[in-house]
Amino acid sequence: MPFIKPYTYVNGNVLTNINQQLNEEALKVYVNQEIITADLTANSLSGDNLAAYRFISPVYNIDFTTKQVQAKNKLRNAIDYNYFSSTTKGGNMTSATVEDFQHLPDTAVEVIIDPQAPAGFAEVLWTCYAKAYAFDALSVAAGAGAGLWDNTFLLQIENVNGSESRYAGTIQYVFGGDGSSLGTVDPDAGGNEARHRSIMFQRKLQLTAGRWKLCLVVNPKVERANINSQGSFVETFYI
Repeated sequence: MPFIKPYTYVNGNVLTNINQQLNEEALKVYVNQEIITADLTANSLSGDNLAAYRFISPVYNIDFTTKQVQAKNKLRNAIDYNYFSSTTKGGNMTSATVEDFQHLPDTAVEVIIDPQAPAGFAEVLWTCYAKAYAFDALSVAAGAGAGLWDNTFLLQIENVNGSESRYAGTIQYVFGGDGSSLGTVDPDAGGNEARHRSIMFQRKLQLTAGRWKLCLVVNPKVERANINSQGSFVETFYI
């Protein structure tokens, strides 16, 4: 809705203080999305005990006393892919036992749990969305060959001390190539229906005091695949 002044300024007319005040009051209501005093219950909001937040501009994080919000979003850049490949596993590209979990760019978020947290830990809610695509295998002797190979995506949590954990409850797949299912999971579809996948996660965790990194990882079984991470969002709640 456009802003409409209650009083229109006219050359030659004397501007009264009342008309000027009407315009200023109307502008205030407009800027505040037409929220007026009558819309707010008396004493429903008090800022007396709200601590000021800390905005960390390089990483677009906002810290509060009782909550942290951290995110990486690329919604204005729909095409921004990162590639992954199982060729790093050499002759074990499609092995069900040889794992090579690779970190996926733009999905990692660092979380710092305050050592003074009242309960000694914090509740963390992590949400991530990415779009994965797997290419057909190349026709070379060293390649994996045609097949709907299963590429495993998982949430991984790393502590500053070097320990890491992957959560089976977050497992998702993108399947690559053509032919029949040659992995441990049957995609029940071939072609583009199998190799185009939206990878979406939401996980609630309890993390103790310290520095943690949450990220998406993949154990690939295709020669070439790419992923487009559009958002990774973490909310930290102190109990």
